[in-house]
Amino acid sequence: MLGSVVDSKYIYEAKKYEQDPKFSPYLEMAENFRQKLYKRSLTPYDKAALGRYMETWESMLPLLEADATTRDALGDIIRARLGLVALQYATLPITDFASVQPLSEEAGVVYYRKLVATTTRGGITAGQELGNAFGILNTEPDYYSELRTETVATVANQTNYTINLPGPVRKRLVKVQVGATARGLDDGEGVILGTGLTGTINYDTGQLTLVLDSNAVNLGTDAIVVTYHQNLVESNNVPGFRWELRSKVVQTRFFAIYSQFSSVTEHIIKQRFGRLFAEDIVYDAVTQINAAVLGNAVRLLKQSALSWPTLTWSQTPPAGVSAAEHRLTFLDKLEEALTEIGKRSGASARSFVVTGIRGRVIMHTLGLKSQPKNATGPYLIGYWDGTPVYYAPPTLLGDDEVLVGYRGESWFEAPVVYAPYLPVMTVRASASPNPMLQNVVTAHAAGLEAVAPEFVQRIQIVN
Repeated sequence: MLGSVVDSKYIYEAKKYEQDPKFSPYLEMAENFRQKLYKRSLTPYDKAALGRYMETWESMLPLLEADATTRDALGDIIRARLGLVALQYATLPITDFASVQPLSEEAGVVYYRKLVATTTRGGITAGQELGNAFGILNTEPDYYSELRTETVATVANQTNYTINLPGPVRKRLVKVQVGATARGLDDGEGVILGTGLTGTINYDTGQLTLVLDSNAVNLGTDAIVVTYHQNLVESNNVPGFRWELRSKVVQTRFFAIYSQFSSVTEHIIKQRFGRLFAEDIVYDAVTQINAAVLGNAVRLLKQSALSWPTLTWSQTPPAGVSAAEHRLTFLDKLEEALTEIGKRSGASARSFVVTGIRGRVIMHTLGLKSQPKNATGPYLIGYWDGTPVYYAPPTLLGDDEVLVGYRGESWFEAPVVYAPYLPVMTVRASASPNPMLQNVVTAHAAGLEAVAPEFVQRIQIVN
């Protein structure tokens, strides 16, 4: 229910920005860039995040323009304001990995949620986290079920036992098994009838008394196993959970690139091509800053994946199996990684793959259509069955490493939070002591935080 409310809020907010004449052209521009570069559309969460992002910049710009020195230093690119903000967001595929939660201040709070049990039963202890951002309980499914099992050890030479089951207990559904031969059932009147044992059951309180036949039971060795149905409709011990909205304080980090060129170069470019050379410089700088943001995200994904046991895949084929046939088993390993994510989180789909050089080569031989790019950081190399596959250089991810992860539609369903604060901006001024040289500094500030490691699984390729 909480997820539905949040989803509706984001859809409403996205429509608000789409209908606002001040923001709608830039949302359309960002949509065109996203389609061109990554063959996918902006989600309602993207549009809401980008809208907030642009509003933050709009609120900051008057402060910058109020100061004459700062206003004169702002280059032609930054005067476009929202266009540069939309460009940076559209060309940064961070939403494949992260939830976007823009900040209004340099340090702020990002949120994620956890499900916590309120009852001790079925292998679950009150206060224990039940798992994931979906609200799905994957382990101990008996937590929600009336069907319960209690196991009590027997003691040598002791034939009488009292076991307090959490009542009330449903009639005619109590079964007792001790060892291989002693067993009994309740008759609906509070009496346990059977072979090798007798007893009574108080259906209201759940108190079970048993007398075991020492000739039919190995006392001290056999265990008493009681299977019954707790009447949850009338019980005071109803299983439940509560949502806890967790928060983390995020400190923004700055990404900045300094560029220099001569006024003569700018004049030639403008005369020949009719455009400012600074535009190309800023676009290149935005690309580099995006690479730095993605690089930090990959480091956090790897850090999260190391919270769990690593899966391994040997690239050496078994005897009698060709290398081509053996490489097909790499796809099975990707599915095994997804299974591990599902056990922890309930996620049922693979959302992204980040690979080093070995995994990239293997997936290429399996049919991944990719083209090399001249990039210093992680970049998209193609899609595998609709899943985006990113290559990460050795400075971020080992040649033998592959990360498989899940990023859902909701802002809760992400292993990492990206919290942009200062949209990409440029400052331009003449260099000193040579006024013919122009300086352009491009900067961006954002926080990055790992919040849900259960959404990431690491695979290591071994020889």
